[in-house]
Amino acid sequence: MAIYEYEILDTAGAVVGIYETEQKMSDPTLTQHPETGQQLRRILSATFAHGSHGESSPSCASGSCPMGGGFDTGSCCGGGGCGLN
Repeated sequence: MAIYEYEILDTAGAVVGIYETEQKMSDPTLTQHPETGQQLRRILSATFAHGSHGESSPSCASGSCPMGGGFDTGSCCGGGGCGLN
C-alpha cells in the first residue's frame, strides 16, 4: 500500500487543502473526496519522487537540479526544493 496525496479543489478549481489516503497502486485515482464530495486532483509528493533508499539524486550530486525551473543546488538538494533527497 502506498500513501497518495490529493489536492482538494473548490468549485472554481482553486486548491483549498490536501487529502492523504493509503491506496493500493492498482486502485483507481480518486476524483472526489470520499466524505465531502469535493473534487480531488492527485499530486506527486516528494516522498514518491526520490529513490526508495533516500539517497540524493545523481543530478543533485552533480550540482544541477533535475526538476529544472531555476532551482538552485541548495534548494534542490539541501532544502528539499525539488524533493529529490
